[in-house]
Amino acid sequence: MPGPHVVITNVYGDDNRGGAAITAATIRATRAAWPDSETSLVSVSANQDSLEHDFRHTRAAFPNVTILPAPLRLGEPHRRGWAAVARSKYIQWTRTSGNDATLEIVANADVVIGKGGQLLGRSPYGLQNSASLWMGLFPVAFAQSLKIQTGFYSVTIGPFLRRDPGRAIVASVLRETRLVMPRDGVSTKEAVGLGLDSSNVSMMPDCVFGFAPPTDNQIASVTTRFGLRRNQFVAVTATRNANRRPAGRRLSEQLVRVLNEVVSAGRIERIAVVVHAPEDLRSSLELKSALPTGATLVIDEDLSPESLMALYGGAVITIGGRVHSAIFSTVAGTPVIPLDRHPNHKARDIFALAGLDHCVVDGADLSENALEIRLKATLDSSDESRRLVRKASREMRSRVLDADATLRAKFDV
Repeated sequence: MPGPHVVITNVYGDDNRGGAAITAATIRATRAAWPDSETSLVSVSANQDSLEHDFRHTRAAFPNVTILPAPLRLGEPHRRGWAAVARSKYIQWTRTSGNDATLEIVANADVVIGKGGQLLGRSPYGLQNSASLWMGLFPVAFAQSLKIQTGFYSVTIGPFLRRDPGRAIVASVLRETRLVMPRDGVSTKEAVGLGLDSSNVSMMPDCVFGFAPPTDNQIASVTTRFGLRRNQFVAVTATRNANRRPAGRRLSEQLVRVLNEVVSAGRIERIAVVVHAPEDLRSSLELKSALPTGATLVIDEDLSPESLMALYGGAVITIGGRVHSAIFSTVAGTPVIPLDRHPNHKARDIFALAGLDHCVVDGADLSENALEIRLKATLDSSDESRRLVRKASREMRSRVLDADATLRAKFDV
């Protein structure tokens, strides 16, 4: 007898390696819960022709998943307007697929899961952004109108502003959901504050903490490929908007200064600036230009999440402008300094659950030498820092696996 059909919604492509890892972790969680299940992914892209390229790492890891274009074929979420919302609400009200192939598959699912890593309310929602938010949630809401069991796995919820239209949109969907699994304590409080029954809310870590750590052979393979010696380089990730705010610019200036200092002092040999998403390439090259020329390289190859984890496993420390680069490093057992440039403290909230919030350097409340103090303290106590990170990694992985068991127990399939 075939297993249940699980549909995972709001799935972004693999260009952002953090997103690729979240997709893989969500698929693994549903297959751990239902080993014989069939998996379909609903992309945020409506371009059928690009899906195989968009999900190349996902396809390599999970050859038999079905990848579907966004429903209604109305373009990327941020381009969908109120005409799309009106059509989706009509479909939801009439409980028909509207001859949409993706919605027909959703309608025949046994379980529909909102993808891990989804951000529900992390920024103010004006009218246009509220339309985009609704369209991202629509496949789940459509499934709910058909009485299909739904859940959200490893998501961020809130914080919401007062009279925020996004709050009402998120609440309307989450209240009809069988299980909501927030990935930090703040999101858990927000979920309960939206009126959800606390028995339907189960906190878990970010699902990427559930990856297995890389082996020594995997670490040696990828570091050798880039001419790096194990424990002799710092890995750094920058983001597209790193310098958009004054606090971010101050943090970048401090990062450049301290990295130049540790190289000049001979404490590290190399700096590897790792590109986690195509939009980060420009800021990564700008960062490289300000660092020692012979000691710095930019790694912009199309590496899988597992290969990136192996790369970070060879570093003495990772300074993560991208949150998931810091999570990748934690999985690999390498000390981390997550740079929290997000105004709502995304990195701090995620790493607090791992007991590593003391490692986070906050870009919104930055003393003149906060990053320098944290980096030099970590280098001075490298073995102890590595021990603490590996302990946290084991605990987080165990908690993710426990969450997968909760997923199975909560659904009647």
